[in-house]
Amino acid sequence: MDPTQVLRESDGTFRCRECGFRYALTGSSIAETCSRTMPEVREAALAVPDELRARRVAPAVWSPNAYCAHLADASELIEGRVRRIASEDRPVLKGYDQDAAAERGRFDEVPVEPSLHRMEAAVGRFVELIGALPEDAWARVGVHEEAGEIVLRDIAHDMPHELLHHTGDLRRLGDELRSLVVRRGV
Repeated sequence: MDPTQVLRESDGTFRCRECGFRYALTGSSIAETCSRTMPEVREAALAVPDELRARRVAPAVWSPNAYCAHLADASELIEGRVRRIASEDRPVLKGYDQDAAAERGRFDEVPVEPSLHRMEAAVGRFVELIGALPEDAWARVGVHEEAGEIVLRDIAHDMPHELLHHTGDLRRLGDELRSLVVRRGV
């Protein structure tokens, strides 16, 4: 959970500043949204022609490859956080600097397909994990280095949020890259 991206509203519900996603789903809706959205992520990523997937439209905007590598990392991270909160007492959850990870991992150079496989595996494990949680587990607490105390239910919302948010990014980016090629012949 990135406290600079997700804010707590007056009713206590988290909401993404950019896409508006609200952390107000039931456990079964979280699982269903993840299962439904994963094929949309794949479709959006693979709709970008191979030769454009490593390209950025601007220095501060990730390439399609980078978005998918980030989603693979984030999916594994979220699954691990939920697993730890479900099984440990108040685990400390390390922060995640997505830009540093993208730079360090050279995400622009990581092909989409292996990232999609990692993501699908992590999302599958996550859906299975949350489907088996007893009702009282949803209120278990972890301590996030940057956001402080956070309940499992809120961390679990990070998965559908990441998938939905970045599917939109991938669609817009694909359109923009295809448009650049048509306009500039690049």
